[in-house]
Amino acid sequence: MEVKITPTALLVVQIISFVLGMTMIWFIYLKGLFKHMKDRAAGIQKSLDDAAAAQARAEAQNAENARQLAGFQAQSKQILDEARAEGAKLKDDMLAQARKEQEALVAQTRQQVSQETQDALRQVQSQAAALVVAATRKLLEKDLDSKTQEELAARFIKELEKV
Repeated sequence: MEVKITPTALLVVQIISFVLGMTMIWFIYLKGLFKHMKDRAAGIQKSLDDAAAAQARAEAQNAENARQLAGFQAQSKQILDEARAEGAKLKDDMLAQARKEQEALVAQTRQQVSQETQDALRQVQSQAAALVVAATRKLLEKDLDSKTQEELAARFIKELEKV
């Protein structure tokens, strides 16, 4: 007995086989594949969201770094200004101290010169007194007339002016 298959029956069997095959492919492969694709898409989206959050954090950190840098620059400028002011104050203090020392030295030198001048005057006066005593002795040794005494006194004054 031979079974003869008509083209319509063959077509129906092929359609049924196709539908059954596609259903099996759907449940075995495609359903898992679509789930995997959906999970992968969710993973990609999560990675994109994480990247966007990381970028936002990086931008926030960059802004914070820029703010800190500006603060450091302002602080360094302030420190530099303070150092300059302190240097200027130190320079002024050193100049004032040098002027004070100079004035003290000048005052000491003037006092020393004044002392030496007074000592020289005392010495001159002492020598002049010795000369007067010597001249008086000479005058007393000789009995001189008034004209000779005047000449001797004039000569004595001229000698004093030379000394």
